[in-house]
Amino acid sequence: MHGAGAPPTPAAQTLTPEQRAIVEADDGPVVVIAGAGTGKTRVIVERVRWLMETKGNLAGPLAAEPTPRHGDPFAAPLVPEQILVLTYNVKAAKELQTRLDESVGPAVRARMSVSNFHSFCQHVLTESSADAGLPARPDVLDGVGQMLLLRDIRPNLGLRYHSDYAFPGFVSFINRAKDELVHPDDFDVFVAEERRVYEARYGRYDDAAIRLAVQGNLAPLRAVRGAYQGLRARERAEDAGELGEYDARMFVKATDREARRSVAGDGHAKGRNQFASEHHARIDALAEEYERDGAALEIMRLAELATVYRAYEAELAARGALDFGEQIALVARLFKTRPNVLRRWQRQFRYILVDEFQDANVAQIELIELLGRTPDRSANVMVVGDDDQSIYRFRGASYAAFTEFEARFGGPRRLRIDQNFRSRRHVLDAANHLIEHNSTRFEPDKRLWTNKDAGAPVELHLCAGSEDEAVAIVDAIRTLAGPGATDAPATGRRWNDVAILYRKHKHRDAIVTRLRDEDIPYTVVGGLSLFEAPEIRDLEQGLRAIGDPHDDAALVRMMTAGPWRLDALEILRVARDARFDRSRLVDAATRMVAEGEAHEGVAAHGEEPQHVGVAPDLRAKLRILLAAIEELNPQTWREGPFTILDSFQ
Repeated sequence: MHGAGAPPTPAAQTLTPEQRAIVEADDGPVVVIAGAGTGKTRVIVERVRWLMETKGNLAGPLAAEPTPRHGDPFAAPLVPEQILVLTYNVKAAKELQTRLDESVGPAVRARMSVSNFHSFCQHVLTESSADAGLPARPDVLDGVGQMLLLRDIRPNLGLRYHSDYAFPGFVSFINRAKDELVHPDDFDVFVAEERRVYEARYGRYDDAAIRLAVQGNLAPLRAVRGAYQGLRARERAEDAGELGEYDARMFVKATDREARRSVAGDGHAKGRNQFASEHHARIDALAEEYERDGAALEIMRLAELATVYRAYEAELAARGALDFGEQIALVARLFKTRPNVLRRWQRQFRYILVDEFQDANVAQIELIELLGRTPDRSANVMVVGDDDQSIYRFRGASYAAFTEFEARFGGPRRLRIDQNFRSRRHVLDAANHLIEHNSTRFEPDKRLWTNKDAGAPVELHLCAGSEDEAVAIVDAIRTLAGPGATDAPATGRRWNDVAILYRKHKHRDAIVTRLRDEDIPYTVVGGLSLFEAPEIRDLEQGLRAIGDPHDDAALVRMMTAGPWRLDALEILRVARDARFDRSRLVDAATRMVAEGEAHEGVAAHGEEPQHVGVAPDLRAKLRILLAAIEELNPQTWREGPFTILDSFQ
């Protein structure tokens, strides 16, 4: 009989020996490497149940007070409040909660902390907002909120390398920096070191910055800059004893290629043998210039990122707000600067379990260490994950999370599950064959196996691109289901017997288009969130442009929608006219409609600028667009978005 709200007892006797060893592991830090389909989540759920049964009193009444204010907080039997289960995202946390409800009962699970990292940290910050220097209920900015904040501070930053449309890149950089606990001061030190290396090779950076400031076309240097960035990454890896995969001559090749492209003058990087011998010296001189200034452009890029990061943090603090990355980094900083707050949480949790640990980044690993290592008890931290899969590697997560955990917890026990319960043998053989070529594996000898039969052979189709791939997939479905397939075809196959997995949304779009063309019913599961769907983005940006016609980024998106629907060249024409006198796009569009002319460029000194006529189609489109904005803008604050949408549809 379980405690309050007793659920049915789970079939724990069906655990394999590997799984049971994990569920019943002794106290102390444990690393569990569990491949895909091996029951990672199940062992966490079963371990929680086992802990409550063997160290608590799951069969009888549970104590109401989890942690005494004084003395040993862990002397009494285990209670639910002393268990912390963390995972990466909200969906995974909800699945854990559901399965724990079935295993230990809703009443017991409700007393546990089962959440993703961000939710847990938000709970800590809400309880200790004063210690963290925050208002009682700080705003938490999502990606859109971050870009809006950056848009507000962008005009005051004096950026040259980064365009007005670099906000997504800034957000990605800032989030990655916070995930890896890189403070603006830390990044400033990194930029200063990169500048020192540059000046040791090429001379004063300030002189190069002046040259860059007067250059009109940075396109060749941008290509070289990327190669220099790769070169420096390889050099830093070598200094750290981690040889990266990079051709050391890529930088030299890039400078020579861009020099040949510039001398050719037609946009093509012709081979040296296609140039007359007298041009070779010019190519060499230009390549040397590109090498020096392309490297300087990388320093400019880094310096601007440092400027943006510091200004962003200052504005965030001024508003008393947080972003998602800041939640974890700030809690880690709070724990290190306020020992009393850290002790409060250390004395609450007796066991910490982390699911999907391969997706943990530096900030999360440090948070786990701060909570897990305490003089009151053993470091009872179990992390479970797969070193061969990490969907958040772009955020700093990777197999290295396991290596970092081992280093921080002093050689924890290492357990493993290799038996797969999900796939057939042919599928596993193909997967093992691919994965064994990965050079960065925490468990290089891991090879999944199954008791299932071999199943159908895996077929490999080579396609020229996403469109060709979509055709091949839909043709295969037609062959599988037969020409007369319906919801219940005579062949016994149903359309919903078929699932298509894709890696990128652009691949999905091609497949969906082909399915629609072939009149095959389909349902897209997951995919883009509502606010990332193109139609919703059009509406959102349209509302922003109507509310603030001077929001150039939103107005460009609105221009691409109907009923005006400007094409790329027409938008470029408006942008060029606005760039002439540094006006806003809406002002340039108004001028072009009123005068029927657009600025073509600037003539020689002292002469009038040249003008060209605006095409009638473009003028008509702009007139309709401006009329819509003029009609709807006054209603923005008076009527609200619902009225605007009703008028705008």
